[in-house]
Amino acid sequence: MSDPQQIIAVYDTLTARRSPAAIMRERVTALTDGPSPAFVSIDARTPYPSSDLGPPDWLIVIVDEEDHEPSLPDWRKVVEAAPARTRAVVMSYGHVSAVPRSVVLNVDMTGTDGEWSHLSIEAVARRVSAGAATFSRHLLEEDAVRRGALIDVGDGSTMLNPLLMTRIGDLAISSGTYRILHNENMMFLGDLVQRTEVELLDLPGLGSKRLGEIKAALGAMDLMLGATVPGWPPEDFETALAAAAPLAILKGARQVPSGEMFRPEAECLVIDPAIGELADTEVGSTDISLQLQEAVRRKLETLRPIAFRLGNQAEWQELAPLCERLALLLDRPGSEVSAVLGSLYASALELGSFAEMDDAARHDPKSMVDALDPSSRRPLQDVLTVLAPWLRRFPTVRDLDDDAGRFLATRANSGSARAAVAAAVAADLIASGDAARLEALLDAGERGGFVGGKAERRGIMSVRNLILAATSLIGGMLWNAAVNDYATHSTIARRAGIMLARAEDAVTEIASELPSDLRTAVRSVVADARAAIGHVSSNRNAAPADVAKPHGHGQ
Repeated sequence: MSDPQQIIAVYDTLTARRSPAAIMRERVTALTDGPSPAFVSIDARTPYPSSDLGPPDWLIVIVDEEDHEPSLPDWRKVVEAAPARTRAVVMSYGHVSAVPRSVVLNVDMTGTDGEWSHLSIEAVARRVSAGAATFSRHLLEEDAVRRGALIDVGDGSTMLNPLLMTRIGDLAISSGTYRILHNENMMFLGDLVQRTEVELLDLPGLGSKRLGEIKAALGAMDLMLGATVPGWPPEDFETALAAAAPLAILKGARQVPSGEMFRPEAECLVIDPAIGELADTEVGSTDISLQLQEAVRRKLETLRPIAFRLGNQAEWQELAPLCERLALLLDRPGSEVSAVLGSLYASALELGSFAEMDDAARHDPKSMVDALDPSSRRPLQDVLTVLAPWLRRFPTVRDLDDDAGRFLATRANSGSARAAVAAAVAADLIASGDAARLEALLDAGERGGFVGGKAERRGIMSVRNLILAATSLIGGMLWNAAVNDYATHSTIARRAGIMLARAEDAVTEIASELPSDLRTAVRSVVADARAAIGHVSSNRNAAPADVAKPHGHGQ
């Protein structure tokens, strides 16, 4: 039985001289095995072939996103109106932006690379001629990951970057640039990153200098323009904002090389060797560091008057002087920040202690401390959210955190570390071989002595790294669920949630050694994970003997 003839509808908005349609038809016909396909040109008013031909197998849309003719209908409407069985492929000059989710989930976007090279035409022609049934949504996701709009979870799933919920006003740009973007109804970074450079340059008053300013500010957050972000904006902004805050802190946290470091692989976490870092002076002079430093300064300016008003309350009276000291420390070139890192680190810890005091007051009805109202709490949290990841870019600060962790690590932590490892194994979150490495480090401490103590501390720091990796994963899943159902919930994130819920008490104890901002973020994510995952075990801190032995990952 011969292959059926394919019907291919073509919606072409360009002149014959500019359009790749003729070359596309030639290549599709040449590559087709069996009957030559029937090509039918369509327009927006009568978009599909007559009923005697039946619905088309393919719809090829050819547009110019950089020079769209206003009198022409929006090509997205043509795609949305396509019959359910029709597969669509878009070829466009310029990067396609603002694509509705209903289009993205049902269209092959691989032709939207900004130019029509012979290679790109050939790639599309091969898919169409073969009648390929799979859409390349994954290629769209890869591009969004590359531009920072999506985050690769590590098991083939992606999630929306919580930084997209950042307000444009919090971006390190001039007030003039902010006004231009605000006038175009760009309120959040999710609105901005979907614009191309060409689109921004078309805005009145936004020239190449302001464009460079925007790109530098986005680059400081590892974001790029020209991203396609399906599912934006989230339907429930308040829920999304609440879910984004702890995840943004966790994403800025770095695992410490004093312990084994973990990275996602397939559906579990695996031990990864530490990577060398730039010297402090080099880090302070990078564009990313400079932009983050400026963002901290701006957020601190919002907090300072609030701190001054709180000065008449005994518990809060030291907050205003602390803000003044921190402002002086920040008021220097990035290349000179390395000279005051110790003071900055101490100030960050002190500032975090105020946030922690506020958390305690909120949860203790008998507290003598007046908890902050939301309008005062948010500026404090905003400073910590940016200050913490900026400081941790410096190797010396990470070493200070490391030293603090070693000082606080006691023999009592070993039991909590073992419980966390056992829960990770039971949840299939880590491989049995990696679990054995952690257990061997912890076992060394049982033998006593200076070297054994160092090994045990490395084991505890390794578990702390594991907890940071796990909370980041489950925080990502919870954030993704809060904003939309664009990505299927990740298997590895669910395993991380089960591990955290099973070993909640152990995780909380180990997290108590973290800086206050991270400690708060971890506790928040663990509590949300427990609610989302459900009751996992009647014994939240199952001892190693009570948990099934490793299986399924090999040695």
